[in-house]
Amino acid sequence: MATVKSEFDNVAKRLKYLRCKKGISRREVAALAGIDHTRYGQMERQLEGLQLRTLLSIIKSAYKLSLTEFLTFTLPKNMPEEPHKRGTGKRKKKRKAVKRKAVKKKAVKKKAKKRR
Repeated sequence: MATVKSEFDNVAKRLKYLRCKKGISRREVAALAGIDHTRYGQMERQLEGLQLRTLLSIIKSAYKLSLTEFLTFTLPKNMPEEPHKRGTGKRKKKRKAVKRKAVKKKAVKKKAKKRR
């Protein structure tokens, strides 16, 4: 007999699988279902419980499935890749570069003040 926890894990895995298979982000799924994207992310990562009404809204509007179809399809062993991996670090590198420039400018100004 399956426990409630294992069934909840199963539902969360199914949500993630369908989202990745469809190639859309958490924000897009949440927008289609009419819920907050942070709430959807928490449900998918198993941090927050699911309400049946919310689950129905997600699977009907975002995935176009019935509850029976959603609960009965078999999950494959290999999960598809995340469609929208966050950040390649470009923004962070750019911020560091800007910060270094600002520090250099400050150092140059200090040296110029000392020479006066």
